[in-house]
Amino acid sequence: MADFTADAKGIGRSRRARKNAYPNDGPNKGQELRRYEIVSSTIIKGGEVFVLASQSIAAEDTFTLTVKAG
Repeated sequence: MADFTADAKGIGRSRRARKNAYPNDGPNKGQELRRYEIVSSTIIKGGEVFVLASQSIAAEDTFTLTVKAG
């Protein structure tokens, strides 16, 4: 298994989760989501992460995401 790290920045825009417009938003319908964009990595390119705005996130916090190649 390989481990890669990428930096992300918060995008000033957030969005409200909608059930039909975005797949997998159903459980978060109506909740405000913060957007984070991956900005630098030698291996990981592009992508966004959405986090519930109700979660407290400090600048030094990190997220661990698992991607299973299929």
